[in-house]
Amino acid sequence: MPTQTRIYIKPCSKNSNRRSYLKILKAVNFDGTVNLFSLLKDKAKFIVYVSGLGVFGNPGDIVDENSQLKPNTEYAKVRLEAQKYLESSCKEHGISFSVAFLGDVYGNGGWFKNILVERLKKGSFRMPGSGEYYRSFVHVDDVVSALESIAEKNAINQSFVIADSTPVRFKDFVNVVCKELGVKYPGTIPTILAKAVMGGDFINLLTTSIKTSNAKIAKLCDFMYKSYTEGVPSTISEMKS
Repeated sequence: MPTQTRIYIKPCSKNSNRRSYLKILKAVNFDGTVNLFSLLKDKAKFIVYVSGLGVFGNPGDIVDENSQLKPNTEYAKVRLEAQKYLESSCKEHGISFSVAFLGDVYGNGGWFKNILVERLKKGSFRMPGSGEYYRSFVHVDDVVSALESIAEKNAINQSFVIADSTPVRFKDFVNVVCKELGVKYPGTIPTILAKAVMGGDFINLLTTSIKTSNAKIAKLCDFMYKSYTEGVPSTISEMKS
């Protein structure tokens, strides 16, 4: 079986200084990819680059593997540059390459637990804008399963959108979380104020509506949680146990 290397690039922290923010973005997301590839190029046979849906920008239509990549945030632009670099470098070194575009990943940890769940329990979470924008979520266990399937089935030189089968308005997603936690639905915060607090790039990324089709990856692996309505209750139950 070919060696699979998954490259996970963690979003850098928000920064009110644009020049500093862009410098950190490049250092973490692009330079980090370059440095990591230099360590892998003589060992790896197959690299799966893990990106996000932000590289599709504000598509308007259902996103799938044939959708145009048009990032509209600085973060997503740098991620796309890193992807192009890695794809070109893999081709140059005879390494098979595929890319996985992940939806918003949730599970017992990360942003879902530390930002959403914990703040909802404390009553300090505020919905950026109206919450009417659509998001495409995916449980972390299904992400792992999908990436393993790509490697095990040698799905080289392809792209995959990895999200569940149910795009949902962000406010409805949060409502399900509140119901499972038994807490009140949160208030909202004007988008302009949210940008001032958390950074315009991050809020633009969060509040851009995006609906996806997972038809391609669904042929490769079975999702444990085909909808957030299944995954969220299971995750909250795990947190309580």
